[in-house]
Amino acid sequence: MKLSIIVPTHNSEKYIYECVDSILHQTYEDIEVLCVDSSKDGTLSILQEFAQRDCRLRIIQDANGSYGHKINIGIQQATGEYIGIVESDDYILPSMYADMVSVINEEKPDFIKSNVLHFADLKGRRIFAESKHNIKEHNCLLSLDEVREEVLMGSPMIWSAIYRRDFLLEKQVWLNETPGASYQDTSFAILVALLAKNCFYLDKAYYCYRRDNENSSVLSKEKSDYVRQEMEYVERYLRANNLHTEEYDRLIRKKKLGVYHWNCMRLPSELAEGFIKSISHEMGEYRDKLYDTLSDVEKKTYKLLCGECSMRDYRREFELQKANVWAILSAAENGDKLVLVGAGKLGKKILCLQEYVNISFVEAIADNGSNVIGRKMGTYDVCKVADAVQQYPEHIYIIANKNYTKDIEKQLLSLGINQEKIRN
Repeated sequence: MKLSIIVPTHNSEKYIYECVDSILHQTYEDIEVLCVDSSKDGTLSILQEFAQRDCRLRIIQDANGSYGHKINIGIQQATGEYIGIVESDDYILPSMYADMVSVINEEKPDFIKSNVLHFADLKGRRIFAESKHNIKEHNCLLSLDEVREEVLMGSPMIWSAIYRRDFLLEKQVWLNETPGASYQDTSFAILVALLAKNCFYLDKAYYCYRRDNENSSVLSKEKSDYVRQEMEYVERYLRANNLHTEEYDRLIRKKKLGVYHWNCMRLPSELAEGFIKSISHEMGEYRDKLYDTLSDVEKKTYKLLCGECSMRDYRREFELQKANVWAILSAAENGDKLVLVGAGKLGKKILCLQEYVNISFVEAIADNGSNVIGRKMGTYDVCKVADAVQQYPEHIYIIANKNYTKDIEKQLLSLGINQEKIRN
C-alpha cells in the first residue's frame, strides 16, 4: 500500500534536512514524498540534493501559494492510497507509517491518528512533552457516530495522521486557501471529523512538533481574524452540501467556543478585544441553544466571547492560574517533592501536568473526604491529610481545592506545616 507524504515548504532551510531525512528513513518504504515549495532561500537546493539520492522524493514548484494551496496541490497529485502531511520544521519517528499501515484492515478507516511529541531545543538540549488525544478508546476501529464530538473538540494536529485519499476526494475535503500559513488546518480537521465514517487512534506518539520556531504561524499576532474565516469556510461547505443539520449546528457552536477562546488567549489584549467585538453578536445569538449545555468554566468563556465580561479581569484569573502552574513546575525543577491536598478535578489536572512534563514531583495525594480516602487516583492511594503530614513533614503542600482553600490552609498550619511550604 503506497503512502503519499506532503511537505509544504517555504523558506525552511534551517529545518528541512531533519524533516525530509526523517520521512525518507521510515521503516515503511512504499512512500512518495511530495515537497510543494515556494522558497526563496536555500530550501530548494537541499530538496534537490535529496531528490538526486532518492527517487521517491518529488519537488513541485508553487508560485508562493498558501499553506492550504500547497497541501491541496499535494492531494491532487498524490498517487498513494493514504496521504500524510509533515510540516517542514517538524520531523517524525522511524516507525510512524509502518505502525499506521499495520492497523489498516479490509474496512480501511478514513483516517488513522497518533499522539504528538511537542519539542523545543533549549540550551543545547531537546525537550519533549507528549500531547495525547482526548479519545477514550485507542488501538481499535472506531465509528465516528460514537466519537464524533470527542474527535471534533480535540486539537487539529492534522499532521499526526494519515487520511484515505478516496475519502478526501469523495467528500471534496480541501484546505481553505487563505494567504500564508493561516490556520487552514482548523477547517480541514473539522470537516474530517464531521464527514468521516470511521477512524483509528494509536496510543503512541510519533510526530515531533516544533514549538521554538519564532516564525511559526501559531505565534503570529497579525492574523487575528483568520480563525473566524476558517469557521465561515466550514459553514459554507455545510450549506453547499446540504449538511446544516441540527446536530452539526450544535457541534459547530461548541467548537467555536474552543477555537475563539484559543485565539483570544494567544493575542495581545487590544487585538483580542477587537476580535471579540467582531464575534460577540454571533456568539450572543447562540445563547438559547448553547449556554445551558455548558460547564461553569465554559460559561465564563462564553460570557467573554459575548463581550459580557472584561478581558482584563478574565486574563487576570487566567494569568494567576498560569502563575500557579509555573510555581509548581519551578518547585519540581528544583527537586522539591509535593503533596497534593485535594483529590478532585484540580488534583487530577496537576497529575496530568506531571505526566505532560514527564517529571515525577507528586509524592502523595491527601484529602479530607471519607468517600475518597483509600481510593486510587492514578497510581496513588489517597490518604488522610494528617497521615500525609506525619509522613512528609518537610514537603511542599499544594492545596488543590478551590472551595475549601482557607480551611485546608488552617488545617495544615495546625498540623505543623510552615506557612512557606503551603501553596494554593
